[in-house]
Amino acid sequence: MNDHTAEIVRYRLNKGQEAILEAEVLLETRHWNTSINRSYYACFYVVSSLLLLKDVKSKTHTGTRIMFHQHLIQAGILTDVDADVYDMLFDSRQEGDYIDFVEFDTAQAYSMLQAATALVGKMGNLITNELQRQDL
Repeated sequence: MNDHTAEIVRYRLNKGQEAILEAEVLLETRHWNTSINRSYYACFYVVSSLLLLKDVKSKTHTGTRIMFHQHLIQAGILTDVDADVYDMLFDSRQEGDYIDFVEFDTAQAYSMLQAATALVGKMGNLITNELQRQDL
């Protein structure tokens, strides 16, 4: 991996961490669907960052999800529980953004934020360790 790729990896990791903070604010202001959206995007950014470390790229959300399962779950880097979290966030974000009359509540948004925060933290540690290992 070159320095430019490492810079993109760090940028995406940072975007994911920022999206967690945004999700927290949106939850506090009772914007539950948008909080779930940001929780999903937090994971999406960090998943794409972790995939980039493996030199795996995708142009779509669905493609990223497929690559997540193939290169991170099936490879044993992350667990089936992590896959369930990412899939739940993916599906919930789709529903909240695109299906009429879908309204999540505080408990759902809070639960998804907690799960996203844990997954972002776990993946963030993997990314940081790999960047340090490669001295980037």
